[in-house]
Amino acid sequence: MEELKYKPTWQEIREQSGKDAAHKLAHLVNNCSHTSDAFIGELKVEHQTLQQSVTRLMLEWLEYVGSDEYWYDARNHRNPVYP
Repeated sequence: MEELKYKPTWQEIREQSGKDAAHKLAHLVNNCSHTSDAFIGELKVEHQTLQQSVTRLMLEWLEYVGSDEYWYDARNHRNPVYP
């Protein structure tokens, strides 16, 4: 009898792909010697529709960081920039 294997849904695959991409990007910028040249070099040769989608994603991130939902930790508590 063949063992049944769990097959993830498309939603689960997309969610995991997003998590993986975020971790890889964070790892890239956490490297003290990183440059954006390779990232930009690869992105600039992608199809314009994909470039637009990446830009839209980055703008969504900036909007989130600028929102009241964005959490900051106690290290910033006494910083005059934060309430």
